[in-house]
Amino acid sequence: MSTCEEFLQAFNAELSHIGYCTDAAQCGLVLKRTSCGCTRDRVARSDADAAKFYDIIAKAKAKGCNNLP
Repeated sequence: MSTCEEFLQAFNAELSHIGYCTDAAQCGLVLKRTSCGCTRDRVARSDADAAKFYDIIAKAKAKGCNNLP
């Protein structure tokens, strides 16, 4: 990933991957610091590994990208 658009695409793909649940009971992993302050944080599958998700955010921020939701 080298552009902000590529980071956004990776962010959305990873969020879709870790946030996919077929039943509400499967979801329960709170993705901390993903709220705008006016709503609750996003939630992923309880068994998801969010390391890649947070890595994408950190790398995008270091690159100066402000386009991630």
